[in-house]
Amino acid sequence: MLKKIKDKILKIQLNRSKSKVYTQKQFTTWAQTQKIGILFRYKDINNSFSIGKFAHNIEWKGKTVQWLCFIDEEKKQQVQDENILTFSPKDISLSASTNNNSLANFCNTEFDYLFSIQFEENIYLKWVLLNCKSKCLAGLYNENNLLDLMLVNKNLDSIDEVIQEIVTLIKKIK
Repeated sequence: MLKKIKDKILKIQLNRSKSKVYTQKQFTTWAQTQKIGILFRYKDINNSFSIGKFAHNIEWKGKTVQWLCFIDEEKKQQVQDENILTFSPKDISLSASTNNNSLANFCNTEFDYLFSIQFEENIYLKWVLLNCKSKCLAGLYNENNLLDLMLVNKNLDSIDEVIQEIVTLIKKIK
């Protein structure tokens, strides 16, 4: 019950601040891209494995990748990898602020691109998008999106497919 109330309050606050966020975005070519952030919701070990595989492949190409995972409290013990930054509903207060240093540092990192991998809307991931300092936000389209580069969901149902499509789109930027 308390979580539902908190979610409603947070949603109202996010909708108010949404109109204040627009800034001119800087698109970077794939060759110039140095820092990539990935934001996703933990479902099971397979989706974090997919993110890790992508991060490893990109790091071999000289790019830095950081990932931030939203996780429900009851699944927190399933994540054993210390390389995965996680946050949960308790890390964002009713006043829409955080005292989680990892979350704050992720939001303050100026990524060239932040990949938002969301198959359904989540107010906590939306909070990160509204508070991040990334140059460009990329991910799947939905009506309430805050993204700069959006993919129309062409039956993309895996994280691997979404990431590959985002990279393909970025490589087209000249």
